[in-house]
Amino acid sequence: MTDEAKILIIEDDPAVRKMLAHALERPGWAIDAVETAEEALEVVGEASHDLVIVDKNLPAMSGVELAREVRERDREVAIVMITGYASVESAMAMIRYGIDAYLEKPFDDIGEIRDRVERSVERVRVLRGGGAEGTSAGATGEAGDRAGDRIASTVEGGGEAARRIAILCPDREAGDRLAEQLEAWGELVRLSASWEAVELFEDRPPTVLVADDGVEDPDIFELVAAVKAIDPGASCLVLLDEPSVKTISRLIELGVDSVLEKPVDARDLLKEMTHLA
Repeated sequence: MTDEAKILIIEDDPAVRKMLAHALERPGWAIDAVETAEEALEVVGEASHDLVIVDKNLPAMSGVELAREVRERDREVAIVMITGYASVESAMAMIRYGIDAYLEKPFDDIGEIRDRVERSVERVRVLRGGGAEGTSAGATGEAGDRAGDRIASTVEGGGEAARRIAILCPDREAGDRLAEQLEAWGELVRLSASWEAVELFEDRPPTVLVADDGVEDPDIFELVAAVKAIDPGASCLVLLDEPSVKTISRLIELGVDSVLEKPVDARDLLKEMTHLA
């Protein structure tokens, strides 16, 4: 892997496209900017990019369709979606689309755009094995080892029975209900504190972590950040009491794979677990 991070911008508005390209100019980043999904697919076919920024409402092919196409070609690429005014529903949809972050128009803070893009670039560089700036090769190697442990824990003994599902829920009754809904998915590991989840990932990472947002010390954001630092490929499902755009946006940037609102509907949980496990 080269040290240079490659970023592709797909935006049909020339003023916005030019502004984003200018805002993201910095040493170590190579920027490509195109107008259409067709052009984007040509560029993606010619070179690998670390991050793709795509407008949700492109003509001909939507940004969501393009994101799916790009993701099929490169499972590790980071995707940042440009969208209009966000709602809780649209923010949760971003997770279902596999989006790593999103930018809301109109853009009010160029510095925040750079920060979000930088965090997404760092995550994908770690996943690709190159490491983020300031990340040691040893740390990156340890993350890869954790991912290997997680995969091994899933395939050892063969089949579904070898899957390990960690349930982190401070409320015992709610945890019991989750355990009943998830018992068919494999071995269940019940946890009551965030630090137990961190220790579990350090020792033998589970296939999926299902975490209630009521956890404390560390809170849900610090927990997800710690888990992803140990194992960037970890599958995390977070259960939210009162979802907000701000909360979901932050979880997206931390790399959460799925979010469900409490109380959890059994059918929604089944659908998400089918995707994650």
